[in-house]
Amino acid sequence: MVVGGVALLAWRWRRARRQYPQDLAFAACTAFGPDLGLPRDVRIRRIFPSIGNDIISAWLRDFEKVDAIIEQVARAGGPQRLGDRVVKERFRRAFPFLVGKGLRQAIFLAGYSAMHEGYDKSPDPIRES
Repeated sequence: MVVGGVALLAWRWRRARRQYPQDLAFAACTAFGPDLGLPRDVRIRRIFPSIGNDIISAWLRDFEKVDAIIEQVARAGGPQRLGDRVVKERFRRAFPFLVGKGLRQAIFLAGYSAMHEGYDKSPDPIRES
């Protein structure tokens, strides 16, 4: 039974890598853990060794835009004040490639930043860019 469960999880991971590589790349390059100090491109390359530098560069430009929205959402109080659904829709509209782990990571980072900086208690008004 355990072997079947592990096999299913491995299959889902491989499928997600094929279907949503940019989503997984964002999750990988923003995850906390022992690799946090590594540059983003190195973290992406560990998961997707065959993806070209031009694609990774384009992804990194997109991720800078995601970072900016994370900061805006955090300053507005994060999902704690705005609600998970509102924050999720904001990310999905702005970044259609965020669909799974990357989307969850972006929402988490907005919430973490809001809590860490106190914006969940005293938010700045949200500004659309």
